[in-house]
Amino acid sequence: MRGKFIIVPLAAALIAAGPALAQQVGTATAVNPVSESTPPGGATDKLTVGARVMHNERIHTSPSGSAQLLFLDKSTLSIAPNTNLVIDEFVYDPAANRGHMLTRLAQGTLQYIGGQLSHQGAVTINTPAVAVGIRGGTVTISHGGRRVP
Repeated sequence: MRGKFIIVPLAAALIAAGPALAQQVGTATAVNPVSESTPPGGATDKLTVGARVMHNERIHTSPSGSAQLLFLDKSTLSIAPNTNLVIDEFVYDPAANRGHMLTRLAQGTLQYIGGQLSHQGAVTINTPAVAVGIRGGTVTISHGGRRVP
């Protein structure tokens, strides 16, 4: 009977801490207003330089906004104006130099510059029209609307 009284407060504490337990996958290194992000379970807020980027975070830029994200594997995403994307999955073990990244580009343009994960071919960017697997190098992907050079 005593165990039930410990489990209930512990479960409540873990549920309340849910957004705080989100995994950081990178950092915003450059932001041109107005860019916003919505962390999992959190409210939409302005994206700022130095902001932690979390697993499952939605990033969206306005017609004048742009951002650059630096991930833990040293890859970068440059996000053009009028872009909406989600970092669906990012798993990286620096000791083993292994993991994978999955990003969903709903609309707009991004440029990905490869880091450790792309050397293994473990990076995929999905759009509603196509899935792009990336192995090393640099790629620019545009979906929906006007293409940005």
